[in-house]
Amino acid sequence: MFKLNVFKEVRMAQSRVYRGTEAAFGWRRREVAAALEAEAKSPGLATLRDVYAARVARVAAAVASLVGMAVVVFMLLAPLALGRDVTGDGLATWSLLLSLPVAGLCFVIARSFGRRLAQRGTTPATLLHALGEDRFWDAPPSILDLLRARLQRIEGLSLALPLAAIAMAGPLTIHALVWGVAQGGLEAKDFDVWIAMSLAIVGHAHVTFAVLAADHGSKLAKGEAGWSKLKVLGVVVLVAAVPGVVLFGLPPVLTAVTGAPLIVLMFRWAKWRLERERAAIAIATLG
Repeated sequence: MFKLNVFKEVRMAQSRVYRGTEAAFGWRRREVAAALEAEAKSPGLATLRDVYAARVARVAAAVASLVGMAVVVFMLLAPLALGRDVTGDGLATWSLLLSLPVAGLCFVIARSFGRRLAQRGTTPATLLHALGEDRFWDAPPSILDLLRARLQRIEGLSLALPLAAIAMAGPLTIHALVWGVAQGGLEAKDFDVWIAMSLAIVGHAHVTFAVLAADHGSKLAKGEAGWSKLKVLGVVVLVAAVPGVVLFGLPPVLTAVTGAPLIVLMFRWAKWRLERERAAIAIATLG
């Protein structure tokens, strides 16, 4: 009889402990849920999601532009591999010109997708569900911190890829515009010849320009000074001069004339974009 009473008392004590633990866990769960719901109403979240969407959109547009340049090269090399005239149909020119609106369309679509992507995994219900019992007693996750970490991861790529894409497609696009104005119109078949000559003579300079531009964007994202405009221009012109000396210096001159304003605009844009987005992130996080 004595043993039975002791057993009942132990069971009752365990039950009281369990109910107390369950009540404390429920109270903590409600506290964390309330904190997450309050943070979800922060006006800064919309700003962070917009910045994230813009960075995703820039990456998508840059990839589309780089793919467009790969198509331009393919349109010139494919006929050559088949033993046909390289510049007979104007497809390379049309691929170059169409890559700009395609990149713009990708930007718009990716920006909408980026906003949805920014919300994924950062809603209060999702974060609350992801927390295990062993983590409920730790500091609750911060939605703002999660978004800021995502923004940090994509920051370098969102600068490097667009700069590389502009470096690859920008010079030939400028040449096409100047050609069209000077000739009173752009004949695709004729401009195919120019593209083929450019890629054959200074194609390596285009690649060098893209690599330096991408490296500049990565350095800016890391807080480094990046490349100076004059140094990039000097390196690209020097690379273009390797076969250009044989052609009386014409390729290096065209490279300098085309590259100088492009480099200035690209690097200024990258610096302005980065400073503006970082300022918006800082305000949103503090607010």
